[in-house]
Amino acid sequence: MNKSAISFHMLYMIPRLFFLIFVVLVIVFMLNGFRDVGYQEAIYAEQQMFSEWIIYSTNGVSYFDPNLNTVLPGIINVEDCISGLTEYRLNHSMSYGDKNKHISARITILDRNKNDVIGRSIYYNEGKGKSYGFTFWEPLSQMRGEGASSYFIRTLPCLLITPQTPPNQYERGNIIIEIVIPNYENV
Repeated sequence: MNKSAISFHMLYMIPRLFFLIFVVLVIVFMLNGFRDVGYQEAIYAEQQMFSEWIIYSTNGVSYFDPNLNTVLPGIINVEDCISGLTEYRLNHSMSYGDKNKHISARITILDRNKNDVIGRSIYYNEGKGKSYGFTFWEPLSQMRGEGASSYFIRTLPCLLITPQTPPNQYERGNIIIEIVIPNYENV
């Protein structure tokens, strides 16, 4: 090839080079935009997703109908909660190991008169007041500053299946989900 052909082909390469630079800059700006999610926003999103998991999972608090082979979100079988089956399913379905130092939750089920239906709360990773778990992190969530845990509460209406209700009839109630995630620097 002679010099004139090379310079002619270079003229065609200039727009391609500008287009390549434009694409690279757009990708860099998009990545920077997605990277600006703060620590607290990520913790809040994780707490939201965990509360959704508690409600919609087959191993969560909602009733699993074996005839339909599906979860009925917002319908809670009180007998499963009283017997401890719900708490067992929660703690053994999503495991973070023997010492879960990541997330914990307390679930309270109230009837329409705001009375506790099962007489106690259901815990995911209760911790029993040791160096991890809900009973340890919940008081820390009342603090502000470096050692504070992130606290999230969600109240939802629900329908309750109790031994006193006739088949296919439900009582109204509320479910309160409290989720605590520790400050990772102090774990």
